[in-house]
This record gives sequence, C-alpha cells and structure tokens, in this order.
Amino acid sequence: MKKVLSLCAVVAMFMVMGQKISWADDCPALGSATGCYVITVNIGGTLSFMSTGQTYLDGSDDPLIEVINNSGYTLSSLYINGASTFAFNGDGVCTYTGNCPYGYLGEYGMTLYEGPTTYFTNYVSTGNSGVVNFFGGLPGNGGSTYFSLETTPYGATATLPEPGSAQLLLLATAITGLGMLAMRLRTA
Repeated sequence: MKKVLSLCAVVAMFMVMGQKISWADDCPALGSATGCYVITVNIGGTLSFMSTGQTYLDGSDDPLIEVINNSGYTLSSLYINGASTFAFNGDGVCTYTGNCPYGYLGEYGMTLYEGPTTYFTNYVSTGNSGVVNFFGGLPGNGGSTYFSLETTPYGATATLPEPGSAQLLLLATAITGLGMLAMRLRTA
C-alpha cells in the first residue's frame, strides 16, 4: 500500500510540474512605472495580487497591470473592480508606447489603456468595474500580458472552464492504471 501511495504522489507531482510557473517577466518599463501590479491566476482559479515596484505610469495614477495565467486553462477574460478603475481619461499605456491602437475597437472603442493582447468591455463611465478580454485567450501555462487602468483594482474574478470530458477520461484512465498496478504489486 505504501508503494501505491508513493506512486500516486509521484504522479501528482509530475502533473503539477507540467505547469509553467511564471513571475512578473513581461512587465515593460514605461513612463514612471518601474514595475507592475501583478494579478496571477493560480491553479483552481484563485487569484493573488502583488506590486513589483512603482506601478503608476505618470507617478500618481494609471497603474501598469500584468496578468499571469498559471491556472492550467486558457483564460478568455478577467472581471476587475475598484474605485474608478475603468474611468479612463486618455493617458493609459498606449500614450507611452506610441503603438496605438493595440486592441479591439469593438463596441466600446479605443481607450488608450489596452495592452498588446487585450481589450475592454462591460464598463461604464463611472468605471468601478469592467472586463478585460484577451485576444485568443491567455495560455494557462504561464501566459502573460499587460495593460493599464485608471486606478489600482480592489479585486478580480477569473472564470475558468469546468473540466471537460477529455480531462475526466484521462483521470479515469490514470486511476484505473494505478489500481491495476496496485493489484500487480500485491501479487508480486
């Protein structure tokens, strides 16, 4: 039985090691910002937040935000909230890169806060909440991108897909294989 438990622990370790764990590595130095406000989406969809230095593009507001996705799933969007976070006044990340427009001009138009793979939806002029969308999805193995907002967010919510039939089939196959291995070890 100890051998079976040890084998299960090794298999679980390799499954977790398959995830690329990434830290703030795509955060450019722009304006006065020497770092980013980093939102990391972890395995299971939990979020962690940290600052990696002076995050404000102009020294007092407009934080540079980096999202790192370590969830194991492609992330299509992120709901973000905070006081006046989406109350854009035209001096976001595009003002400093000179490469506007980055993003999708869709129903909300250009804000000058889009990053290289993002666009915003579902926000209003008061700007207390909105959705950051990722073109083609943000890969779940350490994929990252950046954008800016008007103020530092209070919180965020990531919606990850439920495990599909392929993941459940893989899990069932692994459990069956471990059971067969355990029976074989007992008879040996």
